[in-house]
Amino acid sequence: NFEDGRLARQAEIGLARLDVAESGDDLGQLIPSVTSLDLSKNLISSWSTVTRVVCQMTGLTSLQLSENRIESFDLADDDSTFPGVATLFLNEMMLDWNEVRLGDDSL
Repeated sequence: NFEDGRLARQAEIGLARLDVAESGDDLGQLIPSVTSLDLSKNLISSWSTVTRVVCQMTGLTSLQLSENRIESFDLADDDSTFPGVATLFLNEMMLDWNEVRLGDDSL
């Protein structure tokens, strides 16, 4: 119990530079009120990891993924839609932008 549930009420969570590579399956329970999540400068290499995080956080509106090593992804894929995310940061990702596909309803 982190300071009597204080973590559960946080709207913004910053996890930058913490060597995060994978996601657990209980994020939605640990931090249900999060609307803004900063996962920049971590070790995330798979778009499926990002999808797992976002699907657990139904109130998420802003996601910072800059400076991770995600090699490729397809936001047009039905499994990767993020209906509540209005702002997505993908700076310095070493992506070939010709391979990035953004679906009409993905964000």
